[in-house]
Amino acid sequence: AWPMLTGGGAGGGPAETPGSRFVTAGDEALARDRLDAYEDAADEFTKALAFDENDVRAQIGLARAHALQAQAHLFEADDLEARAG
Repeated sequence: AWPMLTGGGAGGGPAETPGSRFVTAGDEALARDRLDAYEDAADEFTKALAFDENDVRAQIGLARAHALQAQAHLFEADDLEARAG
């Protein structure tokens, strides 16, 4: 449906851009699935956006990193509340 987002363009994948290495590093950080890794991922996606603020992969990655950070903090708060109560 949307080749830019699904990687279905002529080359079979997203085009290589100057910020691609940071998007890849951000994706790898998200895969580590820990709070500190989410922070690392947000940093990497932000670096990618410095090259192209309209890079959809970096924008989506940054949104995912922030959402996962928020979720981790919510779970941590729930755990603390359960121990206190």
